[in-house]
Amino acid sequence: MRSGAAGQAYLADVERIVRLYFTAKDQMEPVPAAELMQRAKKGLVTVLDVRPPEEFAAGHLPGAINIPIGELQKRLAELPKRREVVATAAGRTA
Repeated sequence: MRSGAAGQAYLADVERIVRLYFTAKDQMEPVPAAELMQRAKKGLVTVLDVRPPEEFAAGHLPGAINIPIGELQKRLAELPKRREVVATAAGRTA
């Protein structure tokens, strides 16, 4: 699968999970990378990386938690209850 197609597939899965388990899509907001990093550094959000472990290991946002999209439903309890969770399917090398 091409990189762009893979990213779109992950995004579709993330949106589906959010709709089913977290909130209505109308309440979702895109977060620019710089703002996401500021929120994460302040402890305001948990960054959830839904890529496979090998992609996460190759590079991810500092402090991100890796729960592959296929495992998310059974691992929801691992996410903090009282903190906003921002899901991403892309990372950067440190």
